[in-house]
Amino acid sequence: MALHGATAVLSRTAVVHAETAFTAFREGQPLFADVDICLRANGFGLMRFHAPAMRAVVTPSASKGADRLMWADGVFFADEAGVTDRMLLAQATLAGGIYGMHTVAERALSLYDARHGTTLASAYAKPPAWMPEPAIQRWAAGQTNAALRGASEIEQAAGMMDAIGLPPHPDRPKCWDSFLATMHAAVTTARDTPVLDAGAERYSTFLPGLRRLGFTDLTGINTAFTAETAADGIRLRPGDITGSDLPDARFGFIACLSVIEHGVDLTAFLHEQARLLRPGGHLFVSCDYWETPIDTSGLSAYGAPVHIFTRPELEAIIAVADTVGLQLVGASDFTCAERAVSWQRFRLRYTFANMLWQLRDTDRLRRIPS
Repeated sequence: MALHGATAVLSRTAVVHAETAFTAFREGQPLFADVDICLRANGFGLMRFHAPAMRAVVTPSASKGADRLMWADGVFFADEAGVTDRMLLAQATLAGGIYGMHTVAERALSLYDARHGTTLASAYAKPPAWMPEPAIQRWAAGQTNAALRGASEIEQAAGMMDAIGLPPHPDRPKCWDSFLATMHAAVTTARDTPVLDAGAERYSTFLPGLRRLGFTDLTGINTAFTAETAADGIRLRPGDITGSDLPDARFGFIACLSVIEHGVDLTAFLHEQARLLRPGGHLFVSCDYWETPIDTSGLSAYGAPVHIFTRPELEAIIAVADTVGLQLVGASDFTCAERAVSWQRFRLRYTFANMLWQLRDTDRLRRIPS
């Protein structure tokens, strides 16, 4: 067996990937046990089998099956006691990058760290930030700066939330804009960058969803909150979305979901969000919508008249946003198709719309005059 004459080579080898057999196909053929004994004698241990081949045993009925292990590649790693720094890094690279043995990779890096005072193992152990698949990103792009066109899009959003493991919104149609806000935050914003839910509710799923995706600095404000609370990395505190005491340029992403239709001063709101955003940060806003006016005269909710935005009103909002440095990300299409949302209390049927902006102009970051 060639390995018997490779002692010098094996002494400076980190990983051996060897084809091994469990049944002899020719006279004098070394079997797995022979390879294992030789490599153990040279300071190696078996980590796993790769690409095992299973075959049926001979039976009177000639039944087919895959019950007997015939051959497999054996993956052997040099024992910890005799490995050099270079070999540890090689083991970590091969274990994590080729074989998917992430604990083995982390273990090798931790040994290297112990020798040199580095932190490679902790950096490796930190899970990579989850990113939406390209198909999900394309879907989200097609729904952005647009109206909710029908119930099927609500169900698509809810289905993707479930598949990803995001908490569903208790009000089913709200899964649409909640999911879009979460996807845009995941794509545009680093996990340790502060995120704000402007007008948050305790039942909102936007911040809990981001928490599941690894975001670590999450805040929600609402004038209805009477005291600051914190749980599972999410802070909820009193705050006015048109003028808060939050510091300038703190947030990388802000979402405001179905809030601005409830008596919000839109000019003050846009100035405040521009003040709170970091340059390059994003603002995502959703609202009740129908292309043409819906009569809501005499209706009131949440301490303000009920209002459903129209296309001209959204276009006016976009124009005001531009004056404070908020640039719409991509084109818009607020064409309506289906009245996918019902407010049973008032017997109103309409849909939702959303807008996504990016802050482009830092010299406009100031509140409106009081």
